[in-house]
Amino acid sequence: MIVFKILGIILAVVLLALFFVLMCPVTVNVKTDENKKIKFNVKFLFININNQKAKPEKKAEGTSKKENIFKTYHKKYGFTDTVSKTFEMLSEALNELSFILKKAKFKKVYLTITVATDDASKTALSYGRICSVVYPVTAYMDNELKVSRNAFDINIGCDFNTNKPDYSFEIEVSLKSFSAVISAIKLFKKYKKLF
Repeated sequence: MIVFKILGIILAVVLLALFFVLMCPVTVNVKTDENKKIKFNVKFLFININNQKAKPEKKAEGTSKKENIFKTYHKKYGFTDTVSKTFEMLSEALNELSFILKKAKFKKVYLTITVATDDASKTALSYGRICSVVYPVTAYMDNELKVSRNAFDINIGCDFNTNKPDYSFEIEVSLKSFSAVISAIKLFKKYKKLF
């Protein structure tokens, strides 16, 4: 009888600890660095996981390093189509995960896009097209999801003095750990070709 009581207490403690862990918030930060490489940082309790200090892998002869998916799309489809496709995918992900993300809190949503081409009229058209895909997504986030005050910093502009477009972004979101796991699994299954 005493053994069953002890086992019951142990089980209750384990379940309580598991519940506590599942309810603890996870903070995820994703951003671009100065070389346009995507960096991530995940904070959970006392654990800090990131790829910012990862050592560069040595390339074996005859093999090529996998290129950033955004650079690949940029080379193949151009800057405007790459931005459009990215925000289409982001919109799909937000809709699919809305039931989870409505419980999350976006602490930072920073995005800067500088549109530039070799022709002024093309630049203006590209600017209009990019605004038409970016602002509906950010408006949805602002209206439907929990966003910290002054979290948004969206800057889309044109540079007629160069033909090289530019971009940078940073997103920081906090959500309960079980929601983060479910979101990560769903996103990985849907967009595993990007990883």
